[in-house]
Amino acid sequence: MPTVVTTAAANVALELEGKFGAFVDKVSLPALLFPAAGPPTFGAFEARINVSTASALLDWAMSLVRRNGSEPAGAVLVANQNFDLQRRIDWSAGPVTELALDPLDAREGKKPFTINVKWQPSAVKHSKGSGKVGGGVAKKAKAWLCSNFRLTMGGLPFDGKRVSRVELPTVKSMGQPKIGARRLAPTPEVEFGPLRLTVSGPGVDEAFAWVQKVQDHGGVVAGDRFDLSIEMLDATLAKVLGTITVQGCTLQSWEEPAFESANGAVRMAVLSFAVQGLDLVVAAA
Repeated sequence: MPTVVTTAAANVALELEGKFGAFVDKVSLPALLFPAAGPPTFGAFEARINVSTASALLDWAMSLVRRNGSEPAGAVLVANQNFDLQRRIDWSAGPVTELALDPLDAREGKKPFTINVKWQPSAVKHSKGSGKVGGGVAKKAKAWLCSNFRLTMGGLPFDGKRVSRVELPTVKSMGQPKIGARRLAPTPEVEFGPLRLTVSGPGVDEAFAWVQKVQDHGGVVAGDRFDLSIEMLDATLAKVLGTITVQGCTLQSWEEPAFESANGAVRMAVLSFAVQGLDLVVAAA
């Protein structure tokens, strides 16, 4: 009879360039791949990072969109409930290859805001660990929640208060990076997924009025492109914890759900935009 084996760990953290980074929610280890010919290779690491407790890792996570060529060596640290290091998985030259941010949604309540990061190691080494991880419990920080956000007006062509959901663009490297000293080409270009904004209630008519203007003058022109700024707020909705910026937003589509008889749901619509850039900056304490 088969047995069920769990891989749960009490505490998981990341280390970058020999320095403790932060505790993280989850890390997936890379697969070890054996091709039909040639030496074994490695798949990608993947981690889910809670922005509230792991802001020290954000510069590394955002290195893909900032295209700064960051390729730090690091390690996954696996500890027990007493923060005793049980295992470490070191990697060398790990450029970030994919980035995804949680959707922002006014209905999400107290769901923590996290980002998902993939990075490609050139080598991986597994070993046992000793000592304590991170000096114990991580410092408390004001929570970043998916529901606590505010769109600043900026170039947005309709009222940001009517936007109830923001699906932020995913970012992927468009080519396999050259690692470390073997780099032979510039940092690979990146590919941005769409930005999707859900508007509800009276905001639908206002947003559609703008969409119709774009339609009436024959489609999207340079003047229709805008940058979007999103402030992440604390529980009081008074203090700004950080800002997400999406650059070069260009309308791609307008969609409304089907009408249904006797349906009392609030009217909603979704606008999709192609984008040219993305960044996340933590506010000064």
